[in-house]
Amino acid sequence: SGMNANEVIRYLFYTQNQLSDHFPSGRPQRFPYADEWYDGDNDLPNGSNQYLLTRYQILGAPPNSPQYTFNYQTIADETFNFCIRATATLFYWFTLETDMLPNTIIVNSFGGGKIKVNVVDWSSSSRIPAWNPQTTTLEAINQPYEGCYWLFQNWQKIVNGNVVQTFTSRSITITPEANTIYRANFIQQSPGFYLTSSQSTIFRNQTATFTIKTSIGYSGYSDYTWQTYKVAFRNCGTTCSNTCYNNICWEWNQDLYDGLSFTFN
Repeated sequence: SGMNANEVIRYLFYTQNQLSDHFPSGRPQRFPYADEWYDGDNDLPNGSNQYLLTRYQILGAPPNSPQYTFNYQTIADETFNFCIRATATLFYWFTLETDMLPNTIIVNSFGGGKIKVNVVDWSSSSRIPAWNPQTTTLEAINQPYEGCYWLFQNWQKIVNGNVVQTFTSRSITITPEANTIYRANFIQQSPGFYLTSSQSTIFRNQTATFTIKTSIGYSGYSDYTWQTYKVAFRNCGTTCSNTCYNNICWEWNQDLYDGLSFTFN
């Protein structure tokens, strides 16, 4: 699926909840209680997914008549059927995650981020089924993650904890096998640079466009006289703390214009 554990569980539970919410609910009067009815709705307060959008389009406007609540067949066809599939999916996911079913794990060396699987972004640490293996293309991605930028170095195939093969190509084609990990190794891009005017982080070899504001100041340079359309950059090091990397700070105070694009090399 390419989802991490939180995403898988959220998808199943949230989709089930929103499908059920399409239909009205309530109860007729039962002494001493009055009628209680709640209209159905197609609201998606916490986001959506393609399955929900497709089902809502087919189902149409949510019914709001109390009598519709008794149309059990229609409600069951939509919600119970999905519930059965969701339960089966949850069991399947659990057996895959606990290695009860043979699988290949794909992982980035820095422990997070994304990996392209057949050109689709998957989460690092995802598992690919290996009991009916299909040829699969993996592509490592240079990417920012938790304040650092990671540059691809190589792939390693690890079987039963031992590295058995190394690939220098960013894109590799594999056949999933049991007890196998494909790990994309990266190096941390350092240093990064912090643009004090827009509170954004950029990294070497990246191009970024910023809108420069007037009368910019930064308390770290208390003895520096700021002028209109001036800006300073400081090296973030590995943690983007307030201290300068290797005791060196970079300042670039040339005149800047709105929408300037620039690259650090």
